[in-house]
Amino acid sequence: MLGSLRKLARGMSADPVDAISECLLFTVVGCAITGEHAAFFSLGDGMIIINGRQKKIGPYPDNAPPYLAYALLPDCREQADLRFRLHAHLLTDELDTFLIGSDGVSDLIDASCAGNIEAFWTDPLNYGNPYAISNRLRLLNTERTEIDWQEHRKSVQRGVLPDDTTLVVGMKR
Repeated sequence: MLGSLRKLARGMSADPVDAISECLLFTVVGCAITGEHAAFFSLGDGMIIINGRQKKIGPYPDNAPPYLAYALLPDCREQADLRFRLHAHLLTDELDTFLIGSDGVSDLIDASCAGNIEAFWTDPLNYGNPYAISNRLRLLNTERTEIDWQEHRKSVQRGVLPDDTTLVVGMKR
């Protein structure tokens, strides 16, 4: 992965350090599920919810999570925290539902208008329509303008998600 990121950074800018700093600092939250085992891992900050149990990853001091691309910077290569962390390992038979996502999922959970977070992995629409989750997130984060005609005032309501919010869900069939 680092070799591919290094090549990408060199192709993006005459100064690969700039490309890394501006474009390649991101969280990786993932899972590997086989017929027998399920493992959940991360490098960076985020959220993992397995069978309804939440595991918040981060926050980190100075809002500086360990991102994979830091390993490409000369002064960061020896940091031990630039390794993937295993958060959960269970038998696949024990896995009913999961959500993995970026740290913005915490904001989604906190947003009262987002409804119940469980709906993201229990609503059948999210499995039948590949755009259902992104459309829901887009609606939650849409800026709304309201006009009070009597007061001659306009107010702007920002979206409820202050950070990027990316998620993947799964449910046992």
